[in-house]
Formats: sequence, C-alpha cells, structure tokens
Amino acid sequence: MSASRACVIEHLSDADETSALKILETYDDKAFSLCDALSFAVMDRRGVTRAVSFDGHFRQYGGGKFEVLP
Repeated sequence: MSASRACVIEHLSDADETSALKILETYDDKAFSLCDALSFAVMDRRGVTRAVSFDGHFRQYGGGKFEVLP
C-alpha cells in the first residue's frame, strides 16, 4: 500500500475480487459495474462508511450502507 497526504492506493486482493463478484450476483437487479462492486468490496473490508461520490449506486448499495457526502 502506498500513501501520500492526499490519498491511499489500495491494491485489490483475490478476496476483494471474489466479494465483488458476490455483490454483483446478490444485487443483480442493479446496474452496478465491476468497478462499483470492487469499490464496495474494498470499502466493506476497510470498514469505510462514508463516501464522496456522484454515482447513485453508492446510495443503492446495501440500503444506505454508506453515507454519501455531497
């Protein structure tokens, strides 16, 4: 993992990819992209509960699992 003052680069694990595919299967009624699902998987693993995003999928995932900041 690399870090700077502005961001942290998080590398995906095999488990993250497996979790992302499970998210896509679970939420097959949503139009989540693989990138969305990978983001959700990493956020779940890291315990992240707040996100800055214009993507409405973050609001859809998990029925408000993440607080989406304006």
